[in-house]
Amino acid sequence: QTARAPSFARPAPRHYIQSGQDEGRMSLSGTFQTMPVADLLQWLASARKTGTLAIRGARYTKRVYLKEGRIISSASDDPTEQLGQFLLSHGRITEEDLRKGLETQARTHVLLGKILLTVGVLKEDELRRLLVMKAEETLFSLFLWTDAHFDFADGELPKELFVPISLEVQDVLMKGLTVVDELRHIRSRFGSSRTILRLTAVPLPMGFPAQRSAASAILSLLDGKRSIADICL
Repeated sequence: QTARAPSFARPAPRHYIQSGQDEGRMSLSGTFQTMPVADLLQWLASARKTGTLAIRGARYTKRVYLKEGRIISSASDDPTEQLGQFLLSHGRITEEDLRKGLETQARTHVLLGKILLTVGVLKEDELRRLLVMKAEETLFSLFLWTDAHFDFADGELPKELFVPISLEVQDVLMKGLTVVDELRHIRSRFGSSRTILRLTAVPLPMGFPAQRSAASAILSLLDGKRSIADICL
């Protein structure tokens, strides 16, 4: 049975709310044990909140930026979810593109996305589409977190969002719950990210994988030594 996004129209529970320093603002904090991520996002959307939602898990911290209840960007300190690594894993840039971009970023402190646009590696429409995919994947992974602490900073947003996006929370939730069902099934088959994979003697289907595809790159790394986490990097 496919899970569906819960209806969450009631006010945030009082024990989550603390008064902010600025009049008219509030801070919201709690854990997924007491306020699941779907309920949390739906409440922020229904209240048309603007601000930064920081979610701290056991290893990584993810941030979701909202404006008037819509998701406009995301960030994560998980190396596999950094923009450069995301673009590389999806075959949109080469390792050389990433190396040069990061070197330029280190010298100039300009956002990597802006650098890639400036040198013509990506076009703005394509980058915006990829940023939507990146934000969705960051959010989908949160559904797999059983325990995390969150803080919502009302009214606080980064000074610079080079290519902002605009996502409806309800759409992300409905799509995400379906994706998470698939991810749980995959995890049940592969175990943890520390699982080491290797190729078997079973021949692959004709024409698979396509040359220079993400699948081709992944298969080339299945050497019986690298874990799933290593391959993701």
